[in-house]
Amino acid sequence: MLRLQSAAASAMWRMAAGLRRLRCSLVRDDAPRPEGQMFNVVTYNIHSAVGIDRRFDPERIVRVLRRCEAAVIALQEVGWHHRGERHFNQFAFYARELGMTCIEGPTKHHAHAHFGNAVLTTLAVRRSAVVDLTVPLELPRGAIIAELDGPAGPFTLINMHLGLTAIHRRAQLRRLLPHLAGWRPPYVICGDYNSWKLTARTQRLLARLAPDATRLPSFRAPYARIPIDRVQVSPEFRLITAWRPEDRDTLLASDHLPVGARIAAR
Repeated sequence: MLRLQSAAASAMWRMAAGLRRLRCSLVRDDAPRPEGQMFNVVTYNIHSAVGIDRRFDPERIVRVLRRCEAAVIALQEVGWHHRGERHFNQFAFYARELGMTCIEGPTKHHAHAHFGNAVLTTLAVRRSAVVDLTVPLELPRGAIIAELDGPAGPFTLINMHLGLTAIHRRAQLRRLLPHLAGWRPPYVICGDYNSWKLTARTQRLLARLAPDATRLPSFRAPYARIPIDRVQVSPEFRLITAWRPEDRDTLLASDHLPVGARIAAR
């Protein structure tokens, strides 16, 4: 059975690689800037480190993240509940292996689960908060808000995982947005939006704060066609480039692909 799964995964990878290149670069701003003023942000739903080949492989997630060379990594679906290795602390594992500070945002934390969002960063963390976005008749959802020291000064990062229906997403954003009153711009908003229409009402709510957004398909791996994972920035920032990694590990590691953005202050 394992050999069959491995063979199927290999065939899937070869087909995806043969059909099209997965590296998608979108150049948004070619104006030269000092290298030290720019930094990379990556958002990635890691599916509890269980890949499309059904293997639990957190080391593979680490390899994918290392190649991104990001100062800030926003993760969703970190940890275990009905999948992943029980009692394996993925939050601590990724922080240790990558040498980054981890801000945990569990949406399930009890004897039967340790699961949720995380922010990994090499930047100094000034403060952080976890916001419960759970609404009736929906899975537990949440967001992490953090003030980080960027190359050009402090900024506010929001990492969120929104619901599966438009009604739930709007309710979750209405719950989240008032929390931002105590957090100053500039903003970097990212995560798994579970919404692929950039014109949707959910996206319009966010565009008021952060109008410049990535548009790269990220779901479902390996044949990603839907841009549900995004990074967007407020007007104080410029989105220089957006990309997705292209390698075997990335195609197999999760049902999502990571989306990266290179950001600079204006």
